[in-house]
Amino acid sequence: MKVKKIIPVLVSIGILMPSFAYADDDVISYDIDDLDQVYQEMGFDYDRDQVLSRKKDHLLKDVLKEDSDKGQEDINSSGIDASKPSNDQKPEDLEDPSIKEEDEDLKPKVYENVVDLSHYQNPGSIDYDNFSSGIDGAILRTSIREKDLTISKDKAVDTHYNQLNKRDVPIGFYHYSRAINELEALEEADFVLNIVRNKKVSLPIYIDIEDHDRQAKASKGDISKVVDAFSKAIRRNGYVAGVYSYPWFADKYLTKQVREENEFWIAEWTSDEKPKYNQSSYDSWQYSSKGGVAGYDYDIDKNVLYRDYPLIINGVSKVGFEEIARQVIDGKWGNGKRRRELLAYAGYDYDIIQIYVNKILKAGLI
Repeated sequence: MKVKKIIPVLVSIGILMPSFAYADDDVISYDIDDLDQVYQEMGFDYDRDQVLSRKKDHLLKDVLKEDSDKGQEDINSSGIDASKPSNDQKPEDLEDPSIKEEDEDLKPKVYENVVDLSHYQNPGSIDYDNFSSGIDGAILRTSIREKDLTISKDKAVDTHYNQLNKRDVPIGFYHYSRAINELEALEEADFVLNIVRNKKVSLPIYIDIEDHDRQAKASKGDISKVVDAFSKAIRRNGYVAGVYSYPWFADKYLTKQVREENEFWIAEWTSDEKPKYNQSSYDSWQYSSKGGVAGYDYDIDKNVLYRDYPLIINGVSKVGFEEIARQVIDGKWGNGKRRRELLAYAGYDYDIIQIYVNKILKAGLI
């Protein structure tokens, strides 16, 4: 099983200081990049489990305020009340949003039109208005370790970021690595962090592992340590960390543990509905280097994301709960326990999505 321990939705509700007492209705909302780190640095203490429980209760009350009928039945054929777990839906089933490798083909695509960009996509050739309206997100190259081992900032990263961010495109970043030891990995991570600081990040920050000049001459253990050191540095600074590679390189130079512990972005260019890759699970898929997007007349890399990173990272889904509910009604997310697992893996709260499902059914909007 793949255990994901990424930062939860960064809109937390809780007790600010232990000397303060709040009634159940006194809910304080924050929108801070790393609330846990703020608490730690300020010397505050709080019951995190209680905070998350109160947050969920608050969200459920908000969704339910216009729906007095809590008895709507689940849409699956079992007729089980979605507000009550069935005997095979124990609480522990919901704690690990994991997907078995053999079930990769069942994962719904959350974002199907994500691009990755570097200075090779000349900003002068992009009509950002049209371009932004045709994509679900963008992963920008921050930097590259050159063959002479210096690290260079991508010439177009700031322009791409500024143009896309002001048009509300979810953005992540990646760094092309040639590191072969942990010290070099930390140097690269520090370089990346200086670039992304004060930027809005809604997708993971990845280390790109595919270098044949230097990394291919190192060992699997060495390169796996590079990824581990880089990703831990990224996570320590409040971001979601990932690793990008292609099948042969990933299997030869990355341990399965490293692939599983990080958001894994696999590159396999095919017209099939999913990668043939099955050596470990993956969370994003680069399926083409020759995709087309309105507003840009040249080839561009296209990607699928299987997790709602904008929701997970910043608490705002670009898809929206109502659309996910409609997909549930259409059968895209399976039934019963399996639906719970898939929704949890993608970043959704089953109970909240089911409320939207019930509302749509009750209103006869399908």
